[in-house]
Order: sequence, then structure tokens, then C-alpha cells
Amino acid sequence: MGGIDQAMKTKLQNKILCLTMCLLILLANIHAVKCLAILNEYADRIFVCYPKDGASASALGQLQENDKGERFSEAALWKSAGEVKVSAENTGRGKKAGLYQIQGQPGAVFGNGCVCGRYFTEEESAACMLDQGLARELFGSEKVSGMEVEANGKIYQVTGILKGNLSVCAVPAGENTGFDGAAVRKQKAAQSSAQAFSLVETVLGSTDGQKVDGQLY
Repeated sequence: MGGIDQAMKTKLQNKILCLTMCLLILLANIHAVKCLAILNEYADRIFVCYPKDGASASALGQLQENDKGERFSEAALWKSAGEVKVSAENTGRGKKAGLYQIQGQPGAVFGNGCVCGRYFTEEESAACMLDQGLARELFGSEKVSGMEVEANGKIYQVTGILKGNLSVCAVPAGENTGFDGAAVRKQKAAQSSAQAFSLVETVLGSTDGQKVDGQLY
């Protein structure tokens, strides 16, 4: 009798182990699919980085003129302005956040990362975007389009919310800003990244290897 009980116990343990392994494999596959979906969002973009203020404000116009809309659907220059205090006008809350200045089309930098509202346009100078974490810290909600924040002594109106919780605030770049890099969105993800990099580097200069091809990820 004891031998039968032990055999049944061993059989049950094996079933539990098998089910556990199946569950782990299923969870791993779900995670992999999610990662591939996220990485697929970047497949149509390339990024180039330069030393601080290494890209001039006039470079975007030159890049767009040289391309004439043949390869790129969106293009932007970006600059990391460091960490600043961002304050909400109507709640009185404030939090330090990474401030990024964007010239051009923010979609080239953030892709499909706008989860609420919209990207600011090239014509807007007093607009901004907050990421989800910063919006919740300042307002207790992500639905804050139209609200106002203060950063670096200037008032900005929130147009949209970016995916993530890194405390990011993106604003339009001012005149004569020097930029740290460029991002372009290709018309099609399968287009040659080598040609795209070549065009960008022709206008902005060589990156000395500081570039990222979303197609490879």
C-alpha cells in the first residue's frame, strides 16, 4: 500500500513540475512577444548622437531640404537640458525631471510613445509633453492635456502624455539651441538604414559610431 501511495505521490509531483514548466514557458513567450512588439515600434527609426551642442539648429532645415520627403517621414533634433524642477500650476506640486528640447517633429524621437493627447507641433513654442510618471506625480492623473506646468521659469501647456515613468518633460527648443543628436523616421522600416545614416551624417557631420539603428532591434 505504501508503495502505491509513493508512486501516486511521485506521479502527482511530476505533473505539478510539468505544469510549472509549461507555465514558465508560457510566461516567457508572452514576455518575448511583448518585447518584440515594443522593439518593432523602433524599426523605422534611426538615431545619431553628437558631443554636447554638436548639432546646429540650422541642420534640421538642411536635412529636410536634402531629403525632400523621399526617405524620411519625420525628423527632429534633440537636446538633453539636464534635470530641472517642473511644477504644476493648479496643484502646487513639483518634481525634478529630465528636460528635453525638441526641434522638429517629436514623433521622430518618441515614435508611438504618445499615449494620451498629441505631440506638440513645430509652430508651438509654449507647449510640452510629460511622461506618465511625471503627470501622475504632478496632477494625480494622466489625463492632463490643457493643464499648465512651469519649467526653467517658463509656463508650458501640456499637449500630450508620453509612455514611461522616468520623469521626462519634452518642450520645443528655443532659438540658437545647440543639439545633442538627431532622430529620423524612415518612410518604411525596410528602407536602407545605411543610406539614411549617410544622408544624416552628410548634413550633421560624422558621428564617430554614436548611432542607433532601430531596424536591428
